[in-house]
Amino acid sequence: MTVILPSVQNDGPAPSAAPAAPLSLLRAGGVLSRLAELTGLVHRPVDHEPIPVVTRGPVAPLRPGVPFTVLCWNIQFAGTRRLKFFYDGGDAVHVPAVDRELGLAGISEELRAADADIVLLQEVDRDSDRTGRVDELGALLERAPYPAFASAPCHRSRFVPVPTRAPLGRVDMHVAMLAKVPLESAIRIQLPLLREPRWRRAFNLKRCLLWAQVPIDGWERPLHVAVTHLAAFSRGDGTLGRQVAVLSQWMEDRERAGDPFVLGGDLNLLPPGDDPLRLGADAIEYGDRPNPIEVLIPRFRTVIPPSELRDSDNATYLPWGAVVADRMLDYLFVSDGIEVVEAGPVSRREPVSDHHPLRATLCLVRPPGTGAARSPVLASAPGEPASRRGPGEVP
Repeated sequence: MTVILPSVQNDGPAPSAAPAAPLSLLRAGGVLSRLAELTGLVHRPVDHEPIPVVTRGPVAPLRPGVPFTVLCWNIQFAGTRRLKFFYDGGDAVHVPAVDRELGLAGISEELRAADADIVLLQEVDRDSDRTGRVDELGALLERAPYPAFASAPCHRSRFVPVPTRAPLGRVDMHVAMLAKVPLESAIRIQLPLLREPRWRRAFNLKRCLLWAQVPIDGWERPLHVAVTHLAAFSRGDGTLGRQVAVLSQWMEDRERAGDPFVLGGDLNLLPPGDDPLRLGADAIEYGDRPNPIEVLIPRFRTVIPPSELRDSDNATYLPWGAVVADRMLDYLFVSDGIEVVEAGPVSRREPVSDHHPLRATLCLVRPPGTGAARSPVLASAPGEPASRRGPGEVP
């Protein structure tokens, strides 16, 4: 019996125009997916899973009143802008070694230049055939050393059989967190999956939220930090709304507990009020009505004010062939009590990913819910950087 496997293009659904599969194929697909799960061919994550934090060097304490930086970036598995991948309508599936090395060099250069205290990465291949089974996280840490890190898989399979002309093969793609400050108690939270047949789901992405805690010097409660990457190509099937509900609940829980937090990632959602029709053929990728982002904005604070999210200067995503970003898909949310000193995309003359990094300088000014905020940045003595000053050092 021949079983035709459906296309897995990123984590998008099968084309709506495709004919309905016969019952025999549905049953065969169900058997195949079950066999794949039982044999360990595909990833079967649990709802909540502890994730190891690796610390292999000295870390600096996070201190109230001292600015710190966060960088959030979808690095597109170091695939570079030189290749048009199959999920964008191109032919590329695997990344040649020379392109992968160019990508890793450009990403690590950006990480060194940004010099962020906390880095939130998406689409990091750790053992994937398409990128030569290179551990990209390890390669980046060699070139841009961070003493603490954690990562969680969002697409893991020993063999993905599509596209059929050149299968993806082994995939192990992660979201990751790098830090110069201590990371503790990391947890992977499974997000809702696409509404799709079981055999597609078996080989498809399992999106997640990676959550860790950072102790704050002198405060009882830590800073909670999370990174995520929501569904692409869901085309209005309701998945993004269900995933957004998990993010909303996570932030509400932190607020209720009085925990300061930072949450960032590629949400694959346009800002409130941004009409997808302006994007032409790409409008189909943003078909959810209402836009699920409206559950989060303005309910929760973004590092860029809501009124500025549609500004061209704040666009973070570059479609294939574009030299200028034309939409915002990447966001950083912060709790009450965290002051935003400055924030915005970091635009390179020659981008190495289809996303610009989003960088924010933040300052812990008070625990959430304890009253009006004071000045975010403490005064510095002449010649002394503000980042080296601590609480109680203001004249």
